[in-house]
Order: sequence, then C-alpha cells, then structure tokens
Amino acid sequence: MASLLKEVPVLYAEIAEEIIAFARTKISSSVSDYIFLSLTDHIYFAVTRYNKGENIHNVLLWEAKKFYKVEYEIGMRALDIIKDKIGIEFSEDEAGFIALHFANAQTEGNEINKTIKITKFVQDILGIIKYHFGLEFDEDSWNYGRLVTHLKFFAQRILSKENMLQDDDYLYDQVQHKYTKAFECVKKIEKYVINGYGASISNAEMVYLVMHINRVTSRNES
Repeated sequence: MASLLKEVPVLYAEIAEEIIAFARTKISSSVSDYIFLSLTDHIYFAVTRYNKGENIHNVLLWEAKKFYKVEYEIGMRALDIIKDKIGIEFSEDEAGFIALHFANAQTEGNEINKTIKITKFVQDILGIIKYHFGLEFDEDSWNYGRLVTHLKFFAQRILSKENMLQDDDYLYDQVQHKYTKAFECVKKIEKYVINGYGASISNAEMVYLVMHINRVTSRNES
C-alpha cells in the first residue's frame, strides 16, 4: 500500500474504500483484502485514461451483467461514488470492469485474468447448452442462477486442474439413461474441455452437469 500511494493520490484509496464498504453490504461471501489495492490502482488508471481520451470498450460487459449481477450493481454504485468525488462520469463499461474485480476478489485470487478466463468458460458452456437444446434461457430463473454458479466453480476446478469431484459410477449410469439429451450435451462439453483446456471430466462432475442442465432445460421447455 505504501508503494502504491507513492504514485496514486490518497483520494483514490478513499474512493475504493467507500466502494468496498458498499460492496460488503451486498456480498455475503468473503472478499479478499487484495481488492483494496487492486481497486485503488484500477480507478486511478481508469481516470488517467479518461483524462487522456483513451476510452476502453469492455468486451465482457454483457457477461458481467448476466453472470455477476450483484457485482455489476456494485460497479454501477461505484460510478456514482466516482462522479460524486471527482466529477467524472464513466460509462457502464467501467461498471463492468469493477464488477469483474469484485468477482475476482471472491475467488481468493489476485489475478483478474483468471476471472476473465472463468467468465469466458461459462459463456462457452452456456452457448453449447443453448444450441444443443435450441432454446433461450430464462436468465431470471432460480435454476439458471444455480447452473451459472455451478459452472463458475466447475471452471475453477478445470483451470486449477485439481479438486475434481469423486467419481460415482452408479449415478453416472443412472443419469446416462434417464436424461439422454442432457447427457449428450455434457459429452459435447467434455469434448470442449478436453480440446480447449487439456483436462478430463470425472464421472461425478458429469453427473452434476447432467442434473443441472436437465433441470434448467426441462423448466424452460415446459
């Protein structure tokens, strides 16, 4: 922090502190203390870019709004705080960037790149499910929210290549025959994971995916 404040005015630390205080009223899970450093640094350079006329489009804005709704709400509140403190009015692109910082702070890591990878992974898996079943998700439904949450943790397990779920061959055989269409979809997901990440999926992981996918797709179809 001392090193950071040699380059960044204290005002930006105060802005970050106010945003984090608001975030803690919205996020029930633990938030890494690293967010104070990363957010202070991010806001300072965002303002620096703004003053230079260097506006960066957030290509993950849609994903941030859909997959991290609470964090995006924090990002929008952050824009109000920044405007109130220094008079700069950022677009919602910046709210999306801040949302991803808070999403990252809940994964016990300090690399925003990991959160971006997780977001892309989830987006790709949802795309596979969507086109396999030929449907549009009800993104406000409880089942959709549970699926997205499961996919986030699934992505973390794939990217870290550890903590895979213990196999359950009995349930694997059951869901393979009971939920045929969902199982076919999971086999496509397995192929995507193997080709894209060089990782294998345990039978237990496939069981969870089948059950989540069957639940969300059967509710959509009905």
